[in-house]
Amino acid sequence: MQKILIRTVVVLLYLVGGFGVIALAQKISAQVSPPVESRSNQFLYAPSADSGLGSIERIQQFQKLVDDKDYEINTSFRVPSINGGERLDREIRDKAQKLDENRFKIERTVRNVDTDGKLKTVEIVNEDHTKNGNVDEIQRATFRPDLNGRMQAQTVEQATITSLSKKEKLVEKSVYRLDVDGKLSLSEMEEGSERQVDGNTTVKETSRQAKDPNGAMSRIVTTKETTTKPDPTSLQKETIIQRADEAGRLAVAEKVLETQSESPDGTRKYQRLVESRNVPLRSRSVDSRQLILYQRVTGEEKRLSDGSIQNTIQTESLDPVNPSNGLRLNEIVTETARPTENGKVSVERVVKVRDVNGNYVVSQRMTQIVEPVH
Repeated sequence: MQKILIRTVVVLLYLVGGFGVIALAQKISAQVSPPVESRSNQFLYAPSADSGLGSIERIQQFQKLVDDKDYEINTSFRVPSINGGERLDREIRDKAQKLDENRFKIERTVRNVDTDGKLKTVEIVNEDHTKNGNVDEIQRATFRPDLNGRMQAQTVEQATITSLSKKEKLVEKSVYRLDVDGKLSLSEMEEGSERQVDGNTTVKETSRQAKDPNGAMSRIVTTKETTTKPDPTSLQKETIIQRADEAGRLAVAEKVLETQSESPDGTRKYQRLVESRNVPLRSRSVDSRQLILYQRVTGEEKRLSDGSIQNTIQTESLDPVNPSNGLRLNEIVTETARPTENGKVSVERVVKVRDVNGNYVVSQRMTQIVEPVH
């Protein structure tokens, strides 16, 4: 069964496994027979001068989807005009084309309105995906205008994914950027592996190197991600990030622990704990390597009686001025996706933040209607 591919420019937090408004809308869309073509109209609101909420952007999108290797998505962004009404601000076109069973390509074109009110291409991203036996090769090139307005490759990424077995694969990635001579040269390298330790545990490890001032490649960060799924409805993921200091020594800089569970009634709960040693506390020594818990994100996703799916996300953070007070709730996000008439899906996202008086006020609201094209 095909699903409507719902994409928005709203950054939907950092949640895993279905949390977030896009996933909510996709779940509802999957319950019906979604069409290949759909369109959506989305409004973003933020506080205005009169203490209310005013529209800051309208996003229109048309999607023509066959599968994840063959689709076209056209998105336009309109903002309020100084003369009243609204004006076109930018457009994004994403197109994927399947060339054969082993190759497909993706192109993204971004166009902004210039001072003359005309659309001008400011970025093109080309991706080429090729499968050769147990090896997947990906090449991504990003083009932007040079000083003469000609599109020039600014960044080229090359990645190779080798499947050694059903339980293990290797990843190699190289990033080339323009140097001082205006030529593409190697600037970053990344090596990684993913292996299934047992039936419940998967371990991903990556090591990233970057070019230092002397032109040599030096390791700057390593990441180890261990995911355990004791049963189909629960998950635990631990991520340990090590960063190199000025002497090149690696030390644990951040630790993230994520858990997800589901109750018999279908309610899903999520928690993300972030510990870091890069927390700018007044009372802390600059050289301290101790990890401090500085953020906790909790989420709950549940199905309402009318068929809607609601997700509530709360973010608690450490106050760097008064760390002894511990974590303090500073943001509440409520996301709701509900089915409406004729196969449409209505989406709403409300963000509340704590103001200087300790009250929670709406800082952003997003509404969106996704509908099939008959």
